Amino acid sequence: MLTEITMKVHLGPPFLLCLILILIIQVEVSVSVPSDPSLKSGKTNGNANGSLYFPLSRKWSEKTDHENNYNLRSGWRWLEGFKEYTFTKRENDGVYYADIRIGTPPQTFTVIVDTGSATIAVPCQGCSCGNHNHFDVSKSSTGKGTGGRYRQCYSEGSCNEGSLIREKICIGDKCTGDEAVDHTFGCCSKFASAFKTQEADGIIGLSGSSGTLISDLRSHHKLEDNVFSVCFGHGMGGMSVGGYSDDRHLEPVQWVPMVSQASFYKVQVKQLYVNGQAIKMTSTIPIVDSGTTFTYVNSQTHDLLRKSFDTFCGASAENCPGQKNPPNTPKMDTRDAVYCYSKPEDMDYLTWTSKYPSIDIEFDSNRICAPASSYFFKSKDNIFCVGYLRDSRSRMVIGAISMIGFDVIFDHDNNRVG
Repeated sequence: MLTEITMKVHLGPPFLLCLILILIIQVEVSVSVPSDPSLKSGKTNGNANGSLYFPLSRKWSEKTDHENNYNLRSGWRWLEGFKEYTFTKRENDGVYYADIRIGTPPQTFTVIVDTGSATIAVPCQGCSCGNHNHFDVSKSSTGKGTGGRYRQCYSEGSCNEGSLIREKICIGDKCTGDEAVDHTFGCCSKFASAFKTQEADGIIGLSGSSGTLISDLRSHHKLEDNVFSVCFGHGMGGMSVGGYSDDRHLEPVQWVPMVSQASFYKVQVKQLYVNGQAIKMTSTIPIVDSGTTFTYVNSQTHDLLRKSFDTFCGASAENCPGQKNPPNTPKMDTRDAVYCYSKPEDMDYLTWTSKYPSIDIEFDSNRICAPASSYFFKSKDNIFCVGYLRDSRSRMVIGAISMIGFDVIFDHDNNRVG
């Protein structure tokens, strides 16, 4: 049997023109674009008997014009082997989160979906961890301390610390005890400042490391395939374990070999394209990290992206309407983003972004193509910035903004990403 956790994604017309493929990470990861906002059947990939499906939501700072196109519902239902959830939550920083339940009786938490780390962490009772739900082990009949200490640090320098607890955990805000697995998580007594202020309570790591919740779910539900996928839309999404549904895809899955599937999912990126024109960057091996909001590139690649935008925007008076880097743009966004632009008041979001170039990422012979409607993020007021940021450490990270509109499939058994 296969358990699948799925997300529903509704993509606007620009995605239909631009979706070329999915991205494959350390293990192979496969990406496809959903064809319909609702899952039509419980079909899985050919090797799977079934799979688990969980809902995800995205964090937003404010509702933007294009978000009004999405009709979000609440509740869940079963669809021929899939457990499908719908939801209404939107948060504020561009990453995606899921609900999990911990303990007996269960306590519910929202957690960032992070393919760049391996552990689960939520605030523990007594922690000054911000305005979040805190886990109270005294209210659970199944929680057991392991005697170990928890410490997880992230690439931006923040660290969470606490104790390790073995508990019953399942994914979803309505999951039941028979779906829960015994799993060790970090019950935090110290939260990094970024975690204190984020909307989600904690984080769930889905990296290639052994001992993740994904591997425990696969074992508990006796799933045949060591596969999981994450599917991100503009305001919501889903995650599946043990398989994936072709019914969500507009095109066949295209696979890329993973360079590594240890602590991080890594793939080789050969080239970036702006409006179909190569920027002549040096081949690099980034990590695929859904817990990072933006895509980061080194300074040389960042400069090349800026030159390509200048060329495209200067080619026609109709290209790139709006002021570039308006004076009231936050300094950090002007410094780090490729460029920021003001959206004219008389243009809706999708019409405006259609005047900007696409950005393609090329892996081997495959590409994923992102229209401007997916790579722009809202800076403030009516100012939007290109979500490719300069990385001070000269690394490339493929963040959540480059996964929007794709079903990204991590195939551990075949060491590929789709």
